[in-house]
Amino acid sequence: MFGRRGILLCTYSVESTVLRHLAEQRGQLAGRDEEFVALIADIEREEQEHRDHGRAFAAAPGPALSAIDMLARTATEFAIRLSLRF
Repeated sequence: MFGRRGILLCTYSVESTVLRHLAEQRGQLAGRDEEFVALIADIEREEQEHRDHGRAFAAAPGPALSAIDMLARTATEFAIRLSLRF
């Protein structure tokens, strides 16, 4: 429906949300499990590349793509919170 632009905006939205979660996790583990903190940092670098690839499409997406942005962020946040419960 929105083609490449929608896909890249969705990628940006998901990766931005994931990066926020990873930063929280890294902060909680700092000083307690440095090996895991280093692993998270490696994952963050890869996720940043994905986010940056879609960044151009997040600047001024318009109403329809803004809805996709909000939906992707909300769904990703929900999936993260759900995974923390199990």
